[in-house]
Amino acid sequence: MEKYFPDGKTGEEESGASGHSASGHGTSGHGGDIYRNYVRLDFSVNVNPAGPPAAAVSAYRKAARMLDRYPDPESARLKAALAVRHGLSPEMILPGNGASALLGAAVTALRPESILLPVPSFSGYPFAVRMMETASGAQPRILCYELKQTEEFRLTEEILKVIRREQPQLLILANPNNPTGACIGRGLLREILHCCESTGTRILLDECFLPLTQKEKEESLVPELRLYPDLMIVNALTKSHAMPALRIGYLMCADIEKLRVMRQLLPEWPVSFPAEEAALAALSEKDYLKRSSVYAGRMRKMLSGGLARLGLETVPGDANFLLFRSEQELYGPLLQRGILIRQCGNFTGLDDRWYRIAVRKQQENRAFLAALAEITGETGTEKGGQNAGKE
Repeated sequence: MEKYFPDGKTGEEESGASGHSASGHGTSGHGGDIYRNYVRLDFSVNVNPAGPPAAAVSAYRKAARMLDRYPDPESARLKAALAVRHGLSPEMILPGNGASALLGAAVTALRPESILLPVPSFSGYPFAVRMMETASGAQPRILCYELKQTEEFRLTEEILKVIRREQPQLLILANPNNPTGACIGRGLLREILHCCESTGTRILLDECFLPLTQKEKEESLVPELRLYPDLMIVNALTKSHAMPALRIGYLMCADIEKLRVMRQLLPEWPVSFPAEEAALAALSEKDYLKRSSVYAGRMRKMLSGGLARLGLETVPGDANFLLFRSEQELYGPLLQRGILIRQCGNFTGLDDRWYRIAVRKQQENRAFLAALAEITGETGTEKGGQNAGKE
């Protein structure tokens, strides 16, 4: 898959920034590779540090005694519960086997000839494009819009000029972005909606991390879905409810016919019975996300402050993870201590000096910072890194 940069650059799919190319270790498509490494603390996967809701764990255990049941192929009860959570009608919701499956189904159903993708961004988006290429043989042009480090990798109004000039058929966005953790303000999001409406550009928006930012109510575009049928929003319980093992995702859209096409691209039973039972229980815990987002915010400030005291450059973010840079190699030395982090050399626009870490529980964060201080030789009391205190 070749990528085209509107400023004239071209690049291969997994290229890093110039000067420090991806080394290959620690740069698999995702974090969480605990199956091939000894890991006692996994900071590479950014799920809710509070852990899964107790009700979901209990429901899963109960469902395990009913493994002889087929799941509901339409996940009707899950649709109804998600409709209540988001204020939508059930027919506007398509559950699936995690956000990844739904991203692939959406891109394949649309078959866009051109896709605008701000970078760095989640590696699952190019993967979704590859799914479409494999299924249809189509070869879309990927337009990479590079977010600037000098602007803390945040999306700005400059993206509107690129949309108008390039007129892509599909725009893929994440709010907040991964791996930067930066949210897109609702004002800019609405400008993007209006701009894309004028250019005929569909929008695929990933809000999987938004519930953990304390900004979901004011920044989610779910209330705009009925006004913009070309807007699709992907969400999941993977990150927000710390249940990645169960693969529970869903896509929301007002274009019911397009949802029917996407449904045909999913397995006949897209959500397992234990997964649906756990999801229903998780959604019933009304204060869980509020408590979790507050706790994640506190732990993010703790980690950000610790990184800054060690002299490491951190990117101010809003999510339950942090992006930071170090001239010193950290992945290997931390893994030797049983701590896994996400090296970001395979994110377009970044290189192996960049790392992403999850926000975890307080004692785990302290253990991580202590190991990092040991590796860097810093005490964590004298040096103040760039962006220190901005969290």
